[in-house]
Amino acid sequence: MEAVGYDERISLSPGTATGMWGLTIANDTLPGWLYVEVQIDGAAYYGAGVCADGGDNDDERVWSSPVWFDVTDDLDGDGYAHDADCNDDMPRIHPGARDRPGNGVDENCDGADATPLGG
Repeated sequence: MEAVGYDERISLSPGTATGMWGLTIANDTLPGWLYVEVQIDGAAYYGAGVCADGGDNDDERVWSSPVWFDVTDDLDGDGYAHDADCNDDMPRIHPGARDRPGNGVDENCDGADATPLGG
């Protein structure tokens, strides 16, 4: 049993529950889509000699519908990719944000909190 993407095939691992299989993929390597392909031993499932297409291989395959993933480098949706955004968990913090003086937070990712007027 494999998860199949555009240019990859990843083996699934048996789960703890009977009949359950699983796969963990890190967010930074998640493909745009995957589907599951299951190979069935036709002779074991249907009985020997049932291969009606005249071939030597009686294996069968079934496939799931594809699952599409929203693959993005902008984890907080503020328009800045995580490699440019100093805090990709908070959409109000990004290189184009207005830095509020004296709050101890670097909202605009310049490396410093803005100095309060008169400070």
